[in-house]
Amino acid sequence: MNSNILNYAKELLSGNFADQVAGKLGENADGVKSAISAIIPTIFGGIAQKVANEPSFLSTVISEAKNIFTNHSLSDLSGFISGDSKTPEATQAGSFIYDLFGGKLHGILEKIASFAGIKLENVRKLFDTAQLAALGSIGKHLTDEGGNESSVAAFLSDNKGAFLSAIPASLGFGNLLSGVHEVKQAAPHTAATHSDAHYHNVQPQDKAKGDNRFFVPLILTIIILGLIIWLFRGCWGNEKEHDSVMGSHEDTTAVVSTENNTASASAAGTLDTVTGNYIYNTGDLTTISLPNGTKIEGVGVNSTENKLFQFLNDANATVDTVDKTKGWISFDRLYFKTSSSDLTDESKKQLENISLILKAFPNATVKLGGYTDNSGNPDSNLKLSTSRASAAQAALIADGIEAGRLAAEGYGEQHPIATNETAEGKAQNRRIDVRVTKK
Repeated sequence: MNSNILNYAKELLSGNFADQVAGKLGENADGVKSAISAIIPTIFGGIAQKVANEPSFLSTVISEAKNIFTNHSLSDLSGFISGDSKTPEATQAGSFIYDLFGGKLHGILEKIASFAGIKLENVRKLFDTAQLAALGSIGKHLTDEGGNESSVAAFLSDNKGAFLSAIPASLGFGNLLSGVHEVKQAAPHTAATHSDAHYHNVQPQDKAKGDNRFFVPLILTIIILGLIIWLFRGCWGNEKEHDSVMGSHEDTTAVVSTENNTASASAAGTLDTVTGNYIYNTGDLTTISLPNGTKIEGVGVNSTENKLFQFLNDANATVDTVDKTKGWISFDRLYFKTSSSDLTDESKKQLENISLILKAFPNATVKLGGYTDNSGNPDSNLKLSTSRASAAQAALIADGIEAGRLAAEGYGEQHPIATNETAEGKAQNRRIDVRVTKK
């Protein structure tokens, strides 16, 4: 019976579906088929892994599946491709997909787009449509085939390995979705600017042909001379320069200048046209090992969590008590429902991670800043940004952080980090930032 779930999902996306969708999207039918072949197991594998990690998520799957099968027509999903992206169906699909993959979503979409040779935005549309097929097939099992929560759980658990194996190996999703993340060594945390928080893997040096014996002493001599110069400069009072290299931890996301705003606007990510949120690419996944033994797994090396941890864990990084525009770190997965201060479930997860970090550094205090774009009334925006910063603060307190360690303030449309002339820029400006005020 369980195998019927997967078969029905495939049926919904087979036949003339690829040809019809390709015509609507202006893509090659073979490319659409390749994308679907990767998307279906990715979605099922993602659901299976999320349920394995968070058993309570199964109830969300059951509820969404029943709703989709009961209230939506699944007979022609190609019609969903050309429909309004703001319909309840589209919004529901987009929200579930983001809840499922969170900050990993953009990277997954990019890889499938490259694999299939189709546009990124069209992969997202196919993802939302395939999600309707996947949940709809589970809904059919529950409604028409006498299935229940236990049978769905068994289907996901029994077939998780098969889902991961069905994903094209070249995409490299197997480890990502199975929760086995390779921890890559980050570059040393030296300069504390926003741009320096992006770590890069060190590429292996090519072995040159020929005899390098004359170059080795020369290189060693240069290194030694450089160290001597550095030591003398440090001892002879060049403290200001030293601070700029080691301790100010300036994050340009909060500095108000045209130059910095331009740099911030180029942050890697994409606009989710369904939710209106800016989805950041937070880089390769890593595990944060906190001083108290707690581990935070599966966060990006460029994530808010890792930036905050690196700063708190770096004895050389100091809090700038004079220029308070320095040191701000933007949350990359903190979102609110439209025109409200109600946090989304994914946002709560990131705040839980932040609370774990703060618990590991009990002397640290932080301030939360709320920001909006420039749409609407400035006074209303100020109130909204204040309530959102306070909501994030309240969530941290609920997670066990003492209220005295937290401050919150709304700045409205002040301090934009991107242009307000585009939807992408507005989405980046609607944000919550955090700044360490004491280590």
